[in-house]
Amino acid sequence: VLRCWSNSQEKAAAAERMENMLLLADSLYDAGDTMLRPDFEGYMSVITAWSRSHASDAPDKIQSHLKNLHKRRLEGDQSFAIDSRVYAALIGAYANSGRSDAQTMAYSIFQSAPDHLKDTSLYNLLIEAQGGDSSRAEELLQVMHISYFEGNDNVKPDTETFNAVIQAWLRSGSPMAAWRADGIFKRMEEMSKTGKLDEKPNSRTF
Repeated sequence: VLRCWSNSQEKAAAAERMENMLLLADSLYDAGDTMLRPDFEGYMSVITAWSRSHASDAPDKIQSHLKNLHKRRLEGDQSFAIDSRVYAALIGAYANSGRSDAQTMAYSIFQSAPDHLKDTSLYNLLIEAQGGDSSRAEELLQVMHISYFEGNDNVKPDTETFNAVIQAWLRSGSPMAAWRADGIFKRMEEMSKTGKLDEKPNSRTF
């Protein structure tokens, strides 16, 4: 049932319904039904649903579940390890929340992630969390470029990286937005043709 709700188009309603189901399962466990205690994937499905919900309180909801994950880990359940999905969900939740502290909090979460988890997808979410701060978005793209060309294949910029930077310019309100978006588009094409990167513009880019 959690999976059905996670696949539905009702993002805000789905997160709320899944949250209630998780709380129900927890209460049934506390009442003695040990077979219904939520596992790690159950928590992750709810966390991911909140991340996609665009609700302003989504980050707070996720943080409350992280406390439960930590508690279960301390109880000895080794399956409750914080992985890249948790960091991605939190950064995504801030990116989608519309909160004034979204940019700062997303960066703080990114910095707290272990280095081996800071991959392309996590950088992409961080860029999306910049909102209309296009200069910061381009700076993060540059950091990825430098790191990749120095040999870190985990942070190779992809099509969605460039799209996220273009989106930041669209949100910026800058009179330079169209010019910069066009410049990024041409940069994608040039790097693809020269073989420096193999990611090409897609329909979202256009």
